[in-house]
Order: sequence, then C-alpha cells, then structure tokens
Amino acid sequence: MTLQEHATEAERWEKIPPYPEFEASTLARIRKAVDGQILKPSKGQGWVRQVMLKGYGVKSLHILVALTFIGPCPKPAYKIRFHDGNPHNCVPTNLFYGPEIRGSGRHSAVTTKGGAQKIPYQLVIEQTWKELMPMTEKLTGNLKSVAQHPR
Repeated sequence: MTLQEHATEAERWEKIPPYPEFEASTLARIRKAVDGQILKPSKGQGWVRQVMLKGYGVKSLHILVALTFIGPCPKPAYKIRFHDGNPHNCVPTNLFYGPEIRGSGRHSAVTTKGGAQKIPYQLVIEQTWKELMPMTEKLTGNLKSVAQHPR
C-alpha cells in the first residue's frame, strides 16, 4: 500500500517501544507524545530518511515505524526491507524483515554466515516467506491446488 492509499485511511499513532516520549503513525510520521509536535524527517546518508529524537540522537524513520508496528527483528541477520523497493515509502504495510540483499536485477547477493552468495532474487523472497510465514499443511495443500488450476 502506498502512502497515497494510506492517506485515505485514518492515521493511527502508537508509542515507539524503545522511545516512549515519541509516537509513530501509520502514515510514517513521528511526533512528540507530550505535545503532538510532528518531527520533520531529513535525508540522511544515501536514501535513508532520518528524524532527530531529542535525548536519543538521529534515528532512521523506517526503523522507528517497523519497531512500532511490526515489532523487533526476528533474526539478527535480517534487515528491514521494502515491499515496493522504495525506501522513502516507510508506511508499516510496506515494511518487512528479510535477509540483506545487495544488487539488482535477476540475481542479488545475499549476505549469509559464509559471506555473500549470488542467488536469484525470487528464491530469496520465497525463502524469506517460508521462514517468516510458516503454513499449515492444509493451507499448503490448498495453495498447490490453486497453482495447478490457474484461472
């Protein structure tokens, strides 16, 4: 879901767990919990959007939104990824945790314990899906039957 699509929904604010003096919204905005003052993000190094949290320093916007609405990272080697590939679209529905991928195109380098390994991007997505979204055998059977009978 894009930021424009999110704009039609009601904006919801929740406290950022490690920083209780601040809140993040479903529109990827950060504000002070005390007075509601919205903090303006700035462009950090490269593509990262950052905000200054008084008393905590500069923090990346996508990390604050993910911590608030998704929770902590499930695996140490995982990074916050963007479903649409746009790092400026930090709405919660666009964020997910997955392995770090470098490169673009049909193949990408995935960082593993043994170092970088070049594998097809689609396999990375499938592997991430399998690790993060375990399915019951019944659901797996339903998906296979749907795949065998295309519309």
